[in-house]
Amino acid sequence: MKNCLFSILIIVISNLTFAQATIKGKIIDKETGEPLIGANVIFHGTTTGTISDLDGNFVIHGVKQGEVELVCSYISYTSVSGSITVAGNEVLEYNFELSPSGKELDEVVVKGRAITNTENAVVSMQMRSATSVNAISAKEIAINGDKTAAASLRR
Repeated sequence: MKNCLFSILIIVISNLTFAQATIKGKIIDKETGEPLIGANVIFHGTTTGTISDLDGNFVIHGVKQGEVELVCSYISYTSVSGSITVAGNEVLEYNFELSPSGKELDEVVVKGRAITNTENAVVSMQMRSATSVNAISAKEIAINGDKTAAASLRR
């Protein structure tokens, strides 16, 4: 009987000593209220953490007792941190609201030119044309061995 009671006491003490909690929550945009997909939640000063799912929810299992500081970050948003006290084997909820950072681009200019001397470009031009068009690419002229485009077209 004493051995059984002693075993139960050891199990209870070890459960209290090694109790680990779960922290869960939701990450949303402060201005729109939309969930932020793939936002990072880590313990401050470590690389341990998780990311939010498609609904902005996150879950961290196996959190040890004591006070922990969580840091939430997301691309183009200001990082937010908060501390939470873990007392035992419990499920705690901590939500984050992130604000967009104030950096914006003035304008983006994309410049490019179409490549028109390939066989694919010639076929594409023929397909888009409203009238019947006959064209030949520079590669076809080189393969045929003709000196001019007119000679290649006659062929």
